Amino acid sequence: MGRWFFRVTGDEPTPPTVPPHQTPSVVVGDPKESKGAVAPATDARHQEKIRELLRLEFECAADSALSKGNLTAARILRKLARTTRDVEVDVLYAYAQLLDDISGPPVASDELRQIGVEWFPKSAVEYVERLASARENARASMHNEE
Repeated sequence: MGRWFFRVTGDEPTPPTVPPHQTPSVVVGDPKESKGAVAPATDARHQEKIRELLRLEFECAADSALSKGNLTAARILRKLARTTRDVEVDVLYAYAQLLDDISGPPVASDELRQIGVEWFPKSAVEYVERLASARENARASMHNEE
């Protein structure tokens, strides 16, 4: 997970307080063996914070759509906010990486504006997947222009 997320949530990793020569040696297992490993309990807190950021993005967009008189978009965005509870961990982390990638072209606001007008997503997962796809397409077009 990236720097942006840790700064926003206040969970920025702290530097070790024990000098490196005094730290106990740790044996790191084979990465192939850890593929099916369960994430540590501390990750649950981060996952909930990412989920909350996603939910707040939808809620704010719904308020904006409502103030502009777009009731369809507001209704869909509120539904998306409710579906953030169902977002899987890998999708949450993909969303956090999208937030952290400030070097890429901004596409989130464009995608949010299309909801209820040109696009009618059924879930928060569908939104994050499309956001990631749009980011990749925008990045590829920027790369082709160079």
